[in-house]
Amino acid sequence: MSASRRILNAPNMLLHWPQLPKRARLERVTEQTYAALTTKNDDFARGSAAGWSAMWRLLKARPRSWINHTHFKSQITGPVTLFGRLQAGGLKGEQQLPKYVTLWLRHAYWQIDEIRERGFKPVLVLDEPLLPTYLGPSGSSRERKLLKLLRSITKRLKRRGALVGVHCCNRVSPATLVGLGVDLVHFDAFHFPTQLARARVELQSFMRDGGIVAWGMIPAEGALSSAGQARIEKSLGDLLASMEGRGLPLRRVLSQSMVAPTCGTGSLSADESQKVMDFAVALSRQLKTRYKLTL
Repeated sequence: MSASRRILNAPNMLLHWPQLPKRARLERVTEQTYAALTTKNDDFARGSAAGWSAMWRLLKARPRSWINHTHFKSQITGPVTLFGRLQAGGLKGEQQLPKYVTLWLRHAYWQIDEIRERGFKPVLVLDEPLLPTYLGPSGSSRERKLLKLLRSITKRLKRRGALVGVHCCNRVSPATLVGLGVDLVHFDAFHFPTQLARARVELQSFMRDGGIVAWGMIPAEGALSSAGQARIEKSLGDLLASMEGRGLPLRRVLSQSMVAPTCGTGSLSADESQKVMDFAVALSRQLKTRYKLTL
């Protein structure tokens, strides 16, 4: 409950529910997603999503007028990463992929419907850390097939009423993520600056079309020194400034940007995770204040 309360009370943050992988094996997002494919009602398996339940209990206990959030983010292991891990675990044959995609979609729809019924606009983020691994060589038939699958899934989730995001903390071109037709992309901009620089034009086009970019600039490995925080602040400012141009003013870049960790913080202690969250919030507020954006 404390993790959910921290999120709910944090200013300037997209409302979401916490993953708690240290609590139990089933709380790990891949195990959590796979377990949900076997439930009768397409919901989370028992004991696999304590943060989901805790957040909704907290929200229910508060008057709606106290909650200034309109969107609610949830996350799910993406189908490419999930199926790849199932294959690594002994599942044979890609002919079983349609079966698992159908089960996966049923659970994704359940999440979307639950969020909508509670009065929020769903933001469903597909966690695809192994996407570059399973895509194979650039231009291969396997890559074309899997990207086509992800684009199709994105369209279906949008038709269900969700904004759709994709997150990859591995070495992947942001252009690949943008090409999936999603509304939001979240990638590691701290460790892979070269990939980012090469995708500048695609990211500009994405933002001109209204896309949101969550810049993974805060390392999720642990505490940052004051000097480290200052370097990140400068790097992010330079990065955002470099996105200006080609019909994209800086204020629009800023208004469609989110400050984010490079990856999930579930492996950190509660205090370390809180420090990452606090720094992300503080950095976001600094940028908004500097450029006089609405807080």
